[in-house]
Amino acid sequence: MRQSPELEAMLAGDDTAIANKNAKRNQLFGGAALLIGGIVAAYFVLSPAKEHSHDITQSDEEFRTTTFRPPSFVREQNKPEPQPDPAIINIPPPPEPLEPKIDTTEFNVPPPPSPVAEPAVAPPPADEPPPEEFPQRYKSGLISLDQAKAEDGAGGLGGANGSGSTGAGEDRNSKFLAAASSLADRGAKATQLKRIDALIPEGTLIPG
Repeated sequence: MRQSPELEAMLAGDDTAIANKNAKRNQLFGGAALLIGGIVAAYFVLSPAKEHSHDITQSDEEFRTTTFRPPSFVREQNKPEPQPDPAIINIPPPPEPLEPKIDTTEFNVPPPPSPVAEPAVAPPPADEPPPEEFPQRYKSGLISLDQAKAEDGAGGLGGANGSGSTGAGEDRNSKFLAAASSLADRGAKATQLKRIDALIPEGTLIPG
């Protein structure tokens, strides 16, 4: 008895699948492969990369600055002309100096005479200092002394011989008063001075 294809398809779905006996072994191999791959990946990730150190100063690099190189036609035009050798003038050496001839003449000079001792001359006496004069600015022009009528020629301020009348004292004022008292003319003429800064000169006698 033949069955329809639809019924056969439905019956085929109900069949139990037969288990694979090598499935557990394949799972073990896959897990081991994954574990080994993870270990290798972790080693490469965690291990530091070792770089070889190299010396910078001993490298093959070379630094060159750029230089301007003119074209060939410029180099040919600016080529300097060769300069002639300078003329060399050879100067002869100077002649040797001649020693001057010195004409020497001998003179017989007599020896000088012996010095004559001069007599000692006494030094001149020292001049006496002149007597000190009374300053002119202190003399008064308001006093007139009549010395012509003095007795025995002693009417001056000290007399002819310098003695004059003797006073009580030996000072200058006492001598002046004694000389003034011996004068014959004792008259005095009073004048008015309009200067407010005028003073009575020393030795002026005011009668009364």
